[in-house]
Amino acid sequence: MVIHLLQFDPDQRITPYRSLLVMLKLTYTETGLHLEQLSESIEEWIALRVMLTLRASQSLQIEPGTASFLLPIDLVGLEWLQRLLLRQSEGIMLSPGDSKFVEVSIRGIWLASQNHEAEGVFVVSLNRAIESLLFQLWQTAETQTSSLRR
Repeated sequence: MVIHLLQFDPDQRITPYRSLLVMLKLTYTETGLHLEQLSESIEEWIALRVMLTLRASQSLQIEPGTASFLLPIDLVGLEWLQRLLLRQSEGIMLSPGDSKFVEVSIRGIWLASQNHEAEGVFVVSLNRAIESLLFQLWQTAETQTSSLRR
């Protein structure tokens, strides 16, 4: 098993203001992306994941990185996210994708079973307001996309 030691960015470290921070978990699979909100700290979640992997005699790659996903540019609430990010960026960047989408890029920690694996889990600690809004925007976009597929 290979484990990369991490140096946490001070902005992502859980502080005495822990109640203001929550964790967003992005799971990438060959069928798509899934977001979850978790109330445990990033350190606790990673420690549990490492123990589970060790007990299962599996390998695990852990490294700092950036995750990205697309949101429709006309999504209601996207302007509110932009305003929140102007006040505190949280390591999140919004970039124009094309005429229909904006790319959301987030700095955090990537966990995968092998190096350069396309499937894995990405976790990040965010301010509760930003994390909740990102999650709501993603859910709304997923609902709109799934209704278009029908």
